[in-house]
Amino acid sequence: CYVGMARAMEAQGDFKGAIAVYNKLLETEKAKLTADQTGAIKQLLDFQTKGLAQWEDEQKYRAEDTQKKNPVLTLETTEGTIVVELFEDDAPNTVASIVNLTQKKFYDGLTFHRFVANFVIQGGDPSGDGTGGAGYALKSEVSRRNHFMGSFAMACSRPRANTEGSQFYICTSNGPNVLNLSGNYVVAGRVGKGLDVAQRLRAGDVMTKVTVDNLRDHEYKPQTLPSGK
Repeated sequence: CYVGMARAMEAQGDFKGAIAVYNKLLETEKAKLTADQTGAIKQLLDFQTKGLAQWEDEQKYRAEDTQKKNPVLTLETTEGTIVVELFEDDAPNTVASIVNLTQKKFYDGLTFHRFVANFVIQGGDPSGDGTGGAGYALKSEVSRRNHFMGSFAMACSRPRANTEGSQFYICTSNGPNVLNLSGNYVVAGRVGKGLDVAQRLRAGDVMTKVTVDNLRDHEYKPQTLPSGK
């Protein structure tokens, strides 16, 4: 029951609540836990403790974002509308690619092809099965931005290997599998509105229309690498 409560708090983005429950579990049920169970719970606790520290840093970065003009990506889907603020200063070439593809209406009509509960919803593949892309790759712009519920990040075939393209995912919880992505995958933005919509999406749902605005005064043309997908 304790673990279920903590995991529910992770799914709601409540670091502090999950930490409190894990600590209470270790304290009150210590005599009943095996060594393996204790180790597993401590690992879950460590994830939430580290995530909370990273979240506190993220609040500083978000305060900085309010002073910037960042592109805003709007995804109209079969479940509703999602609005994403793109982190142009943290991942400039990645954002240039997203903007450029959006302006070409690349994403219009594509499906979300991958759903994992309390983890991610993923889309942006013209093949619809996770094997396709924009026809090019991008340099991996892994930055200070970590993964949290609502993070908008780039899928790739291998992390930190310059294999990002058009596919992206939105994180739908603060569970360990989400927090574990930090430092390896490119975070290109965050959901500002419509997180509940992202959490309702399932494989097969469609991006009916994707637009971008609030652009800075320059051309958004990415520097690309050969990919074949």
